[in-house]
Amino acid sequence: MNIYVSNRLEILSDHLADRLTEGASSALATETIILQSLGMAKWLSLQLARRNGICANCSFPFPNRFLDDVYRAFIDGYEPDAAYDRDVMTWTLDGLLRDVRDPEFAPVNQYLSGGDPLKRYQLARNIALLFDQY
Repeated sequence: MNIYVSNRLEILSDHLADRLTEGASSALATETIILQSLGMAKWLSLQLARRNGICANCSFPFPNRFLDDVYRAFIDGYEPDAAYDRDVMTWTLDGLLRDVRDPEFAPVNQYLSGGDPLKRYQLARNIALLFDQY
């Protein structure tokens, strides 16, 4: 495991590109690079391809997914809590948004006042994505 620190993304991508060209143990081994967003994964894969000519066999999991994979590998019978899965959380929040009556949530009620299920689902999805990012 290597950890590089910088306040410039270009410096970090250069360190990673160097490490991938120098320290590759096997051409068929998957490199795991933990990132916080899909946008960062796309940007980084483009930077690696620009620098090294190709970006292949790289895995870009989010921290939660990576930890779940590590726990699964070392702890027999480990299963992550499904309540925190983005898709499960979306439907849970959708159900909660159907019955919001508290006056503190008046702006939410006003936003959802038309009864459009797609609008409610989209709000639930956005809230679930925010929870997932945290």
